[in-house]
Amino acid sequence: NALKSHNLHQLEISLMPGYFNPLNIDRLLSAVLLLRDNKLPNQEYFYAKKGVGLNPDKFEAWRILYTSQLATELDKKEAIYQMKRLDPLNTNLDKLK
Repeated sequence: NALKSHNLHQLEISLMPGYFNPLNIDRLLSAVLLLRDNKLPNQEYFYAKKGVGLNPDKFEAWRILYTSQLATELDKKEAIYQMKRLDPLNTNLDKLK
């Protein structure tokens, strides 16, 4: 119901027990993708940034931030840098801008 209504407060309350408490990077990233799928880019971006702050050594967190609709050029540059740090042999990262 919270997703259908696009009520951010209700959505965050509904996600609190399963995704945000206790705060866990994998559950947080699942919530980010849920927000993305439901076309809530502001919230997706907010929690994507929170994810890289929570665990800067999580490659998937940086990938999700990089692909966020609201990611700035600075966000993308930092995400590429961090993904290369975490996976230096990944030649696919050289194709990203």
